[in-house]
Amino acid sequence: MKSLLSVVFACVFPLSLMACSVESGEEVQDDSAELVSSSPATFETFVGGNGLTYFHLIANNGQVVLHSQGYKSARAAENGIKAVLANGVDDENFSIEIASTGEPYFNLVAQNNEIIATSETFASPSSARRAVASVVKSISKVISALPVPASKHVAFETSVGDDHKTYFRLRAANGEIVLSSQGYTTKAAAQKGI
Repeated sequence: MKSLLSVVFACVFPLSLMACSVESGEEVQDDSAELVSSSPATFETFVGGNGLTYFHLIANNGQVVLHSQGYKSARAAENGIKAVLANGVDDENFSIEIASTGEPYFNLVAQNNEIIATSETFASPSSARRAVASVVKSISKVISALPVPASKHVAFETSVGDDHKTYFRLRAANGEIVLSSQGYTTKAAAQKGI
């Protein structure tokens, strides 16, 4: 069975992201910058000069949208990508921070408070907040586009729609969606609906 990482690398994702590059020092010029819509993006892993494995989420314009910490192995980096997919669908898992340069950026944080991935810097906090919303929506779309492995039981799934509401659906053992919910204003409300 192919690993999730293999599937992720093989897929082209529809992402709506505002990206800029830390390496080149570029940043979003102002808050009126448009978000890139329906841009294909991919995860890329590489081994750094220090021997650690890293991953980036790359937008179609070649800019790094999210970057990881260094991992001791490719398998650990794969788990980091899985953590992005698992935690990146909830805006409560993102924290906006201020870099030493005074520019805002955001971290994607796991339930154990470990940083999973970090964004590039932005011109303003409002640009960073818009990018977080875009990343959440985009990761939800990525997950819904991934093939569903066959399972022996039914499962509920949640996702955030374009209208910023949380939805749940019931997936049967054969992978078919047999029930879709109304939109809920919060994730907690959707969990109660489940």
